[in-house]
Amino acid sequence: MNNQKVDPQKVTKPIQLLAAWLVGLIVVNGSFLSSAVAIGNSAWESSVLIIAAVVNVPMFLGAIFLLQTRFRPELQEDVFYSQYLDKKSNQIVTVKNDDHHEINTLKSEVKKLEVLLKSATSREKNSWGNWSIALNKLMPDYSEIIKSLRGKDIQLKSIFGDKENSVMPLNKIVAISDNLDSQSVITILKLISKFDMDGYVYFDPIHEVDQEDVYIGSYGYDEGERLSHIIPINNELRRLLADSCDAADLNQYELLSR
Repeated sequence: MNNQKVDPQKVTKPIQLLAAWLVGLIVVNGSFLSSAVAIGNSAWESSVLIIAAVVNVPMFLGAIFLLQTRFRPELQEDVFYSQYLDKKSNQIVTVKNDDHHEINTLKSEVKKLEVLLKSATSREKNSWGNWSIALNKLMPDYSEIIKSLRGKDIQLKSIFGDKENSVMPLNKIVAISDNLDSQSVITILKLISKFDMDGYVYFDPIHEVDQEDVYIGSYGYDEGERLSHIIPINNELRRLLADSCDAADLNQYELLSR
């Protein structure tokens, strides 16, 4: 039995596994029977080893039969097994390509997100919020300004300059509260720049005095230090607003205009 040895390094082909199993069966059963003889017939261990040796035979044979039938292609050498795989893969099969399906689904979702983002950005740029507007009744384009405000769903909160002693300001100025967000500032400038306006300014609102957020035709900017705060509404600003103007573009224009 000592000559029945299996060198694992020499088992390089799948078919050699069967021979190794047969050698293993001989070695195991030989060990069991030799141990049973050495123990003697009177010991119960001897009977267990004999029974184990007998049971091992059909178990090993059954395993070998399974390899020779169900897994026979896998027992071929690499060259023949690769040919078997080629022939097998050439068969016409219908397979759902989950990868392409997932990629197409992902692309569809990305397109939906892009549309939603553009829509949200467009609404943001055209939004106004709840900012309140006051309009000087003496403005030359008074009626047209009101129509434009309504066309953008911007509500006119109050009217001033309607007293008997009221006079038209020398400079037609739009006073904008510092509280307004940049998109709302761009929205009101796009609207008001269509009319004959001289410029706009930002002011720090005083709650007790300034009841509205935007004053179109504001007083107090005809003389004095406040004149230096006026940002002109000219053709350059109109061209900027007609393009895809954002907060950075407007800030740059304001810095260069002061």
